[in-house]
Order: sequence, then C-alpha cells, then structure tokens
Amino acid sequence: MALPEMGCARAMNRAVNTEADIAGIAAAYAYGISKARAFADGNKRTAFVTAVTFLRLNGYSFRPDPVEGVRMMEGLASGRVDEAGFAKWLAAGLGPI
Repeated sequence: MALPEMGCARAMNRAVNTEADIAGIAAAYAYGISKARAFADGNKRTAFVTAVTFLRLNGYSFRPDPVEGVRMMEGLASGRVDEAGFAKWLAAGLGPI
C-alpha cells in the first residue's frame, strides 16, 4: 500500500468499524495523512484540505481562523495535539453548508 493510501486507510477503517462521528472521521483523515508523510512537502496542507473536503462532501462547513488552523495542524503533525483533540476542535467549528 502506498503512503497516501495508508494515511486514508485509518479514516476509512474508523468509518466502517467504529461509532465515530463526522468530526472523528475527518480528524482521522488529517491525522493519518499528516503522519504518513507521503509527500516531500505539503503534508499538513494536504491533511487539512482532505479533512475539510470530507466535511464539505458530507454537508458540513468548517471555516476556522487561519492562524488557529495552522496552529492546530502543526500541533497534530508534531504530536502536541492528539487525534481526539483535533476532532473536538473540528466539531466545535462545524456548521451547515
């Protein structure tokens, strides 16, 4: 399995095998992609865009403060923010499209 697919497999597994909510699945995408480090550059950006796109495709809007978004993604990638904390942050900012 290639690195990008490994990052996404975490979220797909969570969606099928757990009671995860939409923010938890989006957080799993962000976590998996940021930790897989599949690309030479842009892993955190790719992880964030994937999570937000997943939310949008499922009927949710998420528009955080840009500085807060950078802080949270850097925290997730470095381990200062765990996947559950990232999911809570996402859930707090969800709205309808």
